[in-house]
Amino acid sequence: MDIDSYVNLLILNVFNKLDLDKCSLIKVSYPLVGLRDKIIVVLCTINLPLVLGDEKYKRKLYAEFIVVDIPFVYNLILDRLVLNCYGIVINMSAICLKLPALRGIAVVRGNPRLAKEDVTRVDPALITHKMFIDKAIYPVQQKKRRFAPERQQVIKEEANKLLNAGFIKEVQYPTWLANVVLVKKANRK
Repeated sequence: MDIDSYVNLLILNVFNKLDLDKCSLIKVSYPLVGLRDKIIVVLCTINLPLVLGDEKYKRKLYAEFIVVDIPFVYNLILDRLVLNCYGIVINMSAICLKLPALRGIAVVRGNPRLAKEDVTRVDPALITHKMFIDKAIYPVQQKKRRFAPERQQVIKEEANKLLNAGFIKEVQYPTWLANVVLVKKANRK
């Protein structure tokens, strides 16, 4: 699941396996940019119903997908708008998503064994982060800030919360990276 996508994406071979009505396809002619290093041709679009969850807690939603013919590790990608509109919450480490349904919360779980196998097949060009930096501009290191003891304690507590929740991990760098920015919450903490 890609939570940063701006398009609903369906792979052509998945569409063919679903044996869907080809009459519902709408031919289009525009490129998809940003998925890989090259421009991908969008073949068509299709509006599809999706049923997520099990028999007790399920939710039906609709989304328009662009169909592309590329080798891909995922069957489909849901965009941010769909995720936010339907209140979908994704837990990548548990390989599941949850969304509100009529009688409770619908849960869709992935298979951890298959997910690990899929990771070994992912093309590095797809998952490699690249930063395009102007070579004429040099990095500037901020002056390291010192914090008062009470603020140091707040920083330590918040960092420990994030460590314990698994959101961050400790790393060792030979040089200092960036200043911490403290922002009070609405409850003044």
